[in-house]
Amino acid sequence: MLLVSAQLFGQINRPVDPVSRDNPGAFGQDSTGNDAFYIEKDSFEYDYFHLDNIFRKLTYADTLLAGDWSQVDKLRMQEISHINLGNFGSSSRPLVFSNSGYTGFNRGFDQYKIYNYTADSIKFYDVNRPLADLYFSPFLGTQQDFVVAADMGQRFANGISMSMNFYRVAQQGFYVNQKTKTTNIAFGLRKVSMQGRLNTFFVSINNFNNEAFNGGVTTDTLFQKPNFNFRTRIPVERTNANLRNDEKNFILQNTYRLGDTIVEPSDIVVQHRLTYHQSTYRFFDTISNGLENFYGPYFIESRGMRLYNGLTQVSNDFSVYNSTKSGISGRLGIVHDFIRLNNEFNTSVRNDITAYAQGKVPIKKVLELDVYGRLGLGSNAGKFLASASLSLKLGKFAILTPEAKIYNTEPTLAARQVAVNGSLVVNNDFSAITGLTLSGSLQIPYTRTNLFIEQDISNNAIYWDTAGLATQINGALSKTRLSVRQNFAFFNFHLDNQFTYQLYSSDKIQLPPWFSKHSLYYQNKLFKKVLEVQLGIEREMIPSYKGLDFLPLLATFHNTEEIIPAYNMTNAFVNVKVSQFRFFFRLENAEDFLKDSVYFQTAGYPWNDGRMRLGIRWQFLD
Repeated sequence: MLLVSAQLFGQINRPVDPVSRDNPGAFGQDSTGNDAFYIEKDSFEYDYFHLDNIFRKLTYADTLLAGDWSQVDKLRMQEISHINLGNFGSSSRPLVFSNSGYTGFNRGFDQYKIYNYTADSIKFYDVNRPLADLYFSPFLGTQQDFVVAADMGQRFANGISMSMNFYRVAQQGFYVNQKTKTTNIAFGLRKVSMQGRLNTFFVSINNFNNEAFNGGVTTDTLFQKPNFNFRTRIPVERTNANLRNDEKNFILQNTYRLGDTIVEPSDIVVQHRLTYHQSTYRFFDTISNGLENFYGPYFIESRGMRLYNGLTQVSNDFSVYNSTKSGISGRLGIVHDFIRLNNEFNTSVRNDITAYAQGKVPIKKVLELDVYGRLGLGSNAGKFLASASLSLKLGKFAILTPEAKIYNTEPTLAARQVAVNGSLVVNNDFSAITGLTLSGSLQIPYTRTNLFIEQDISNNAIYWDTAGLATQINGALSKTRLSVRQNFAFFNFHLDNQFTYQLYSSDKIQLPPWFSKHSLYYQNKLFKKVLEVQLGIEREMIPSYKGLDFLPLLATFHNTEEIIPAYNMTNAFVNVKVSQFRFFFRLENAEDFLKDSVYFQTAGYPWNDGRMRLGIRWQFLD
């Protein structure tokens, strides 16, 4: 769970995002492994694992990956670019449209997904000595804007060990009512007994997201005017709209291996996971002036706006799998979810039952077949997800991976039903979303190339219209996406590039036709290879397009008639590493220091002005 860096801190534990490089298939099948081609290993290493398969050990090596490892903004860590409201830690969404892969209940309200922890994203450490990985990064000149994180692990006597993860981002912002604060805490205890055959875990995961919304600036004509360099003087739409999203998870997992004291690939593992999840989503806006005009169809009364959504979920997950990390492997399981919802208008209960299966079959070290499936049997009956991929190793030259996926999923609760001030405002009877996705990736290690192409055809896809209302597309929606990652190296100079092109059959999907990220830097080891240095610039580019506005009430990005100007953000950085100590200096939005550039990713929400950021990271293994 530790922290931040586009690629360096990507190896430390942080929340797994469906479109990040930590999720196989995000940028082509199993893109995570592609980083191994570019890693320069160091002496600081330790093993860790995730709860979904405790026998699949992974190794963290303190490395200099290709690229800038000083990146602190999780928005820019994602393989697929995201947009937000201009401030670190604010609500975000990816720049690629996709239908949810959920086969059960999905509440929505996922604007903080890239920040928050889940049961299978936290890391448990398999270390003989205490481990501590600490990080702190403030903006210069302020004590209110910072990122801090810590990763810790320790083994005790009698088979007991502990892992702790902590992450916090706090940003005051430049404009009125723009403050964000996210706190993520995960603590886990492990008890090994019965000569290593039984592993018991107790895990507590807490995610707290707080955000103030100003609704965007009322005009974009004041940025260059005298006295308005103090951005708090620029008028905004809302001055007291706030959101608090809390998630609490308690997990008890028992994993029993059928075998002797030595782990064998053929060992069968029986696992049960009990999860208690409680979350509350609280939004309020107490300023009556302008409520009806701003909130449109959601407006109820002039005294203010309030939206509450409470969720209690108890999950029982039983599965059987084999412990091998190579060779033929498989998993069968079933999970029951008791779900209780309260939105102040009514309270409802549902019971989802989902059967799932996963298998992997390697064939003569050249081919590998991967299959995965989920099928709803309870309140989610008929919902399903099935995928199959085939990885073909073309010698040492390349890895080719075609994949096919079909799905049937239900719309989110946020799209189907909305209650404001305890009164039902939206009650949509949407049809299930069905679709077929064909994709393929090509990895060429020698040239440091990763290509990914995707074609998705779905029926009944949902978008958010210009009024901020969820709307279902009648008929088919086609999506075509091509992504390329190409890195170059010439002696100590590196140029890393990512480019995505996308095309949709409906103009209701208002996303840019392309976007890209680039990083040019010098990297070397100095003073008898004791001091490692990176010095460079990075640039993110999004062309002008008819884009998205933001509705604070539901924290959704919705269509607008406004044209978003081109976004060309440039940052400069210096990274220094001595043994297990790292230091960096970043110049965020560097162009602002030269020509007072003001960029937008979302209509009405200007990006932060140029700032200087420092960061330190210290690793201990003793």
